Amino acid sequence: MHNTIMMHFSALGSCTYGIEGVRVGIHPLVSAWVRGHKICHPPVKLRVPPWDLQAILVALGEEHFEPLRQVDMEHLTYKMLFLVALSSTRRISELHALSVQPPFLIENPLSFNLAVNPAFLPKTNTQKALDSDNELRAFVPNPTSKYEHFLQRMCPVRAPKIYLDRTRDVRGQNRALFVHFVPAKASRPISKATLGQFLTAAIREAYFILDREGEIVSANPHSVRGMATTWAEFARFPPKEICRAATWLGPCSFARHYRLNWARRMIPLILLHRCCLWQQGADQSSELGSLSPP
Repeated sequence: MHNTIMMHFSALGSCTYGIEGVRVGIHPLVSAWVRGHKICHPPVKLRVPPWDLQAILVALGEEHFEPLRQVDMEHLTYKMLFLVALSSTRRISELHALSVQPPFLIENPLSFNLAVNPAFLPKTNTQKALDSDNELRAFVPNPTSKYEHFLQRMCPVRAPKIYLDRTRDVRGQNRALFVHFVPAKASRPISKATLGQFLTAAIREAYFILDREGEIVSANPHSVRGMATTWAEFARFPPKEICRAATWLGPCSFARHYRLNWARRMIPLILLHRCCLWQQGADQSSELGSLSPP
């Protein structure tokens, strides 16, 4: 809310002459009001994970989302959008700017290279951000085990390939990567707000399938970006690579606004696991003691 208010003050300052000859943003009364509003309504930062990524990935492998060539277009769109957003760590505005027109999309047998349309104006307006692209690689081309089959269902290359095949006849002249799942609307561009609603709906639909819809703390498109980068840090990816993929100028943006606190969720699980191991060891010791000779 505070950033929204400051944005409106900035807009007023750019199109007005100010108050009593003083710019709106630095007027003493306005500055005092902004400080008071920030004290009364401090910004709330959600540091705990708002939803369970592992649970959503399990739901995306269920019958509502598989097989991809037979499910309805709504669930196919939800799954493909979530996997691309999670794998690329892109903002909704950047996902909206992805195009199926070469050379912005290069399709290979085991990879997808996605780049935004050069007419798009990114939030971080630098040449490095404009030239950035994402290469999505296939997880397991030839799965053999049950776990590898699960990884293949979560592959960020398999889903876009099938999505492009199934939307080729309905998209018409629409060159955007993501189209509306209603065939009558597929030929018209969708808005960024609608794309964000699709991403939120994918999270809620996954929880609904698992009968856990009451456990979601908060579901919004921006949370996917925070979840993806936090997991990347948890997997010990270099901060430089995380910033490059997310088009951040430095790690401060991630640390201040996106990093989630896994300790609140992981420490109870670790303690519970240790207690179970301890109890299991105690039970085995008692059983061995009862079997030992007097």
